[in-house]
Amino acid sequence: MDIWTVLLHGAQASVAAGFLLVLQRIFGDKLSPKWRYAIWFVLLARLIVPPRWGPAVLDPAPWVNGLRISVELGLESHEWLTDGLFGLYLLGMLACGGWLLLGWGRLRRTLRDAVPVEGERRKAVLGRAEECGLRPPAEIVESQQAGSPFLMGVFGPVLVVPVGWQEDKNVVLHELIHLQNRDVAAGWLTALFRCLHWWNPFLWWVFDRIDSQREERCDQQVLERLEGEERRDYGRALLSMAEDRAVRVPGATSMANGGTQIKTRIESIARFKTFPEGMGLVTVCMVVILLPYLVMGFPAFQEPAPALPSFVQYFGPGWQMAWGMSARPATVAGALDTYAKGVVQNNLAWQASALSPDEYNALWERRNQPALAYGTGPMFRGVYADGDGGYWTQMYLFRREDDGRIGYHRETLSIRPEADTWSIQIISQADGLLDDPLWPGEGMDGTVPLRRRWGVADEYCIPIPEKPIFTWTGDYDGVEFEFWPETNLMIESPHGDSELIQEMRLEEFITSSYRTKPNSAAQFSNCKGVMSGRLTNSTDETKCFTLQALQWADGRVYHADSNDFFSGMLAGTDLIVGYDLEDIEVELAPGECLTFRHGGQGRGRRHGIPFELCLSVNKLNAYYNDAQIELKREVNLQ
Repeated sequence: MDIWTVLLHGAQASVAAGFLLVLQRIFGDKLSPKWRYAIWFVLLARLIVPPRWGPAVLDPAPWVNGLRISVELGLESHEWLTDGLFGLYLLGMLACGGWLLLGWGRLRRTLRDAVPVEGERRKAVLGRAEECGLRPPAEIVESQQAGSPFLMGVFGPVLVVPVGWQEDKNVVLHELIHLQNRDVAAGWLTALFRCLHWWNPFLWWVFDRIDSQREERCDQQVLERLEGEERRDYGRALLSMAEDRAVRVPGATSMANGGTQIKTRIESIARFKTFPEGMGLVTVCMVVILLPYLVMGFPAFQEPAPALPSFVQYFGPGWQMAWGMSARPATVAGALDTYAKGVVQNNLAWQASALSPDEYNALWERRNQPALAYGTGPMFRGVYADGDGGYWTQMYLFRREDDGRIGYHRETLSIRPEADTWSIQIISQADGLLDDPLWPGEGMDGTVPLRRRWGVADEYCIPIPEKPIFTWTGDYDGVEFEFWPETNLMIESPHGDSELIQEMRLEEFITSSYRTKPNSAAQFSNCKGVMSGRLTNSTDETKCFTLQALQWADGRVYHADSNDFFSGMLAGTDLIVGYDLEDIEVELAPGECLTFRHGGQGRGRRHGIPFELCLSVNKLNAYYNDAQIELKREVNLQ
């Protein structure tokens, strides 16, 4: 526990108490005092259950978290402040507990001169208990220090009356009902929460109100047992105690609880009425409905992610980050969509929503940096299983450079599960330029599309010079092979420079428009398969062979027949990410090194593609003529 947990617990309990007060106000006198008091069971549960950090609606967690982030990340050394405040809280709690126990001990000492009540007065009290079917007190004593009758003690309850007090059967009934309801124990429980929340004046006021409603409930139960003139006598007895000093210590109940409260109770007695039994059922239903929400929190909306309220921005970056932390992405694509839009729009809340807590320090350090100059995209280059329940991907954003070429910003990301949500860690970043020219034709580095070199039908793929995360290498018969099977994934229509989007053909297969606000439950809606690689003839003779490269993912073959693409799509094939090389006739001159790109086929679905069909391959089989090439998989995270 720390000071932030204390603040959050108090804030969440205050929200629950405020909600219950509003509910009581709405129902007014339609609820009997008994059921009005019963509603506080929800607050009791909220006070007992440890605080939660979200996500939830109507939850103060983002605000407390915002204050925490502003302090802990804003101060170079914050331990002296937070530890000092927590120490002050503990001292205050002990002081409050000591003060309450001191009052209880003082009351116990004043009763040392108390003597047992015997004779007719004792018989009258016991007879009243038997008449009403109530539990009698373990002991009845009289004391000169008692201004009015009161009950004390949890395990051996004692009824204390003033010396010479003439038994009033209605007042006795009031204290016996307190005993029946175990209100002394309830008073101790309220005192405990006063100690834990000594710093919260609102909760202290709420606890006073609970104590008063406990007395009102007892009045109601007394009046229900009385008739006509007896009810008026009870009111007069209560009125006579208006000037008596209230016993305000834990472990004691008294009919006299102060002039102001007695005035309210007299007004309630004057309006006394019986309440329909059905209102009890209504109260029980309210408690059952409210309990999970006020204790565990109203569920946050997952689709789309909650927008950042404009007023939060005025509270500084710490509050923005805290607001984002309160709504975590529910899917892998949702985490990527939230993070990418946070980067493009320089929105700290959305970045914090998607990023792992390990990234918060770095996010705080760049809180005042301008937005990235790369505003077109994003495109995600493959989603690769990391073998530990998470995934890797490369996020690309693009821009037009001054010389007309296309620049890119790449971030290699790890997406990890956290309970029912997903978070992102940044592994590496880099900037670079796409190969030029962009589309078919021999490039500056000797790159050629397969259809130009060997007459193979293919589509277009973005010429990124960097390798994807998974690559396969091997050699056979003096030829060195590198294969880079990859996918170009998008969640919705790209954002940014429309001319650049058109030139890069980023909108192929796109079926959904770009939305400014992230969708934390998003799915990929566009997927395009690409096979790139490099062939190197390390011998001094020409090599002619038939090449095949077939992709696998989780035991399934992903195969695209480039000559019958549309029929495969119409047949509902599971192919999404794969793009194979089949029966490619290759001719390499001595010493020739050839980089190739082959692919660009894919599909788009308006309502999203099943995630398992977007996973990149984890196995590749390649064949030199009919001989299988022994390949080694490499992981490129830099």
